[in-house]
Amino acid sequence: MSQNGSVLQQHEGTTTPPTTIDWDLTKSQTNLPRYDAPVTIKIEAQDKDGNTAEQTITLPTNQRTIAKKRNDKSGDKVIENYGLILFDFGKSTLSERNLRVTNFVKKRLLPNSTVSLAGYTDRTGNIQINQKLSAKRANSAAISIGRPNAEQKGVGQSELLYDNALPEGRQYCRTVQISVETYVK
Repeated sequence: MSQNGSVLQQHEGTTTPPTTIDWDLTKSQTNLPRYDAPVTIKIEAQDKDGNTAEQTITLPTNQRTIAKKRNDKSGDKVIENYGLILFDFGKSTLSERNLRVTNFVKKRLLPNSTVSLAGYTDRTGNIQINQKLSAKRANSAAISIGRPNAEQKGVGQSELLYDNALPEGRQYCRTVQISVETYVK
């Protein structure tokens, strides 16, 4: 994982790669993204025959500094954004892996936290069905984090988060993004 050419975190190994890698930013203060520049995640794998495969994903960042808050005249609040809740094709139920993400988010919520969820789909299928499916995905995540009355919207395929020409891009589009704002005193 890198930003502006600087490596933030790197994992290497010669065994079967883990199915997930959790990056808890609160525990790695020295290797945090420092700019509004996107974070690039590059995955490289090589099999025993020497064949290699590579995938690169770019994630946008939005860093809130004290100077930006003063300029925007915004109050003191913590804004946390969560993603990578991926759904199976045509489904709105959360998998066991996704429940880990929603349980993490749930633990971070405070009574005064404001939560908004946006559900997405890939571009395959009927537009109206995708719209309804994305709303169901947002609702499933809202219920799982214990905020069924949180602001929810189904974006459907009207906004594609990733390139849908690739199967991976379509898979990453089948997601819910969660934004949590908590005012601090």
